[in-house]
Amino acid sequence: MRSEYMAKRALEEGNITLPQQFFLIVISLLDPTDPVEGPALTVEKDFFATNNSLGMLHSWPFYGDVLSPLNYTESGMLYMAERLNDWQQDQLPYHSAVIRRFLEINDYSDLPAVVYFHCGHGQDRTGELAGTYELQYLSTSFYSLWQYNINMGMDVVANKNAMMWFCEYWKININNDSSDFCSTTNPSLSLY
Repeated sequence: MRSEYMAKRALEEGNITLPQQFFLIVISLLDPTDPVEGPALTVEKDFFATNNSLGMLHSWPFYGDVLSPLNYTESGMLYMAERLNDWQQDQLPYHSAVIRRFLEINDYSDLPAVVYFHCGHGQDRTGELAGTYELQYLSTSFYSLWQYNINMGMDVVANKNAMMWFCEYWKININNDSSDFCSTTNPSLSLY
């Protein structure tokens, strides 16, 4: 399944050349209970129900996090960040690992897998998931991810909070880093 439109956008936006044929894994971050997003998700479900040889749909509604790590003392933030898997609704460590698995091991088709994820506007929830994946697997700095997402229009505080929580989790559990790496203002300044 390759459309010329998709191929053109992938090349223009990400300098990525899509294979002529691929198995499309769509991850929808839409809210199924939302009066606008719910029907859009139904269209996706119906498409893949009748075209399952072309790809598959995963519905992962994302909502972000109400509280920021900045609302906690440093010890409280460290405690919460270390246990992110226990409380975070969006389950960012799990979902970024699943995306990685989709890209590395395609159990669904002999064709190469292309993972496409989206939300309603392609900036807040999508930026949250893309940012966490890039941080964990592509070694992109948090500051550059933060600036990129802001420039792309990310403005929902809950999604920004989720990215900050994931960065703190990543520092503690994956990178063993105690620096100011998760700063959103200047890479040399600490959040705390």
